[in-house]
Amino acid sequence: VKTILYAVLLCALLSPNASIQAADRSAIEKEAKELESELIAPCCWRSPLNKHHSGTAENMKAEIRQMLNEGQAREEIMGYYIGKYGEQILSAPTKEGFSLLAYILPGFMMLFGAGVIFLSLQKWRGIQAQRAMGDNKKNRPAQVNQTEVPHQAQIEADLQEMD
Repeated sequence: VKTILYAVLLCALLSPNASIQAADRSAIEKEAKELESELIAPCCWRSPLNKHHSGTAENMKAEIRQMLNEGQAREEIMGYYIGKYGEQILSAPTKEGFSLLAYILPGFMMLFGAGVIFLSLQKWRGIQAQRAMGDNKKNRPAQVNQTEVPHQAQIEADLQEMD
């Protein structure tokens, strides 16, 4: 009876430990996948590590998991690879220094382009309005300045007599 009791007690003590280890493994696996998506495969420098299956990429994936199992933090692992390969290993530029332009410049360029389009449309609409006014002036009878008509005084006097 004591052996059965010891066996049950041993199982009870080891069960939480096994579930904790499984939780740790899933957390490490999740962290490894996130790191793999943030790093570029150094064999071709084209695709993220998580989508690449070369020998170099597989070695890096195993190395990341080993570092995480040893208890290294995410920043330490990223720092290791940045130190080894430079910032080109990152799938997205850092949000500091000169690399910050990669995030800011597209927005400014879109605003600048929208401004150019807006001003161009305003100018184009103004030219169209002037053309329309010019067409209306051609269709209207010309208004003549009173001082330019010869014998204006005589014409006005004759009109007064007719009334």
